[in-house]
Amino acid sequence: MTTIALKPMREQFDIWFHTSVPEKDLFFLREEDLSVVEESLAGTLLFPREEFFNHSSYKGVQMVSSYMYWTVAREMAFVIVATPTWLTRLNHEKRRFLLKRQVELCSGLAVPVSLLTNSTMIPEDYIIEKDNEQFAVIRRAM
Repeated sequence: MTTIALKPMREQFDIWFHTSVPEKDLFFLREEDLSVVEESLAGTLLFPREEFFNHSSYKGVQMVSSYMYWTVAREMAFVIVATPTWLTRLNHEKRRFLLKRQVELCSGLAVPVSLLTNSTMIPEDYIIEKDNEQFAVIRRAM
């Protein structure tokens, strides 16, 4: 069996990005994570798990498919809904903490770097290591 690596051109990547990455960023948190980010939540919406999954605004196909709700770990207790620029305004430590948590909680849009043919398009801040594997955590402002 022959395998062929597909290498999308920049224009193709841009089209995929704008159709597959929602306008709002979601960040899944454990209960104990709230204390780390609570002072930085201005301009965001914070939902407890059940309220988020029952909210009609977040049941659309794009949100469900992009963030792959069905893969999110059971210990996820809260969801932050934020504009794309919110993450970029956080200090480096909080940004890395949130992106790492997305990988740990199995959020959609956390993709193994090994699946990407050109990982140079991903800013270094958005690459997280877990169990000796690197993941690109895709977010709108990238």
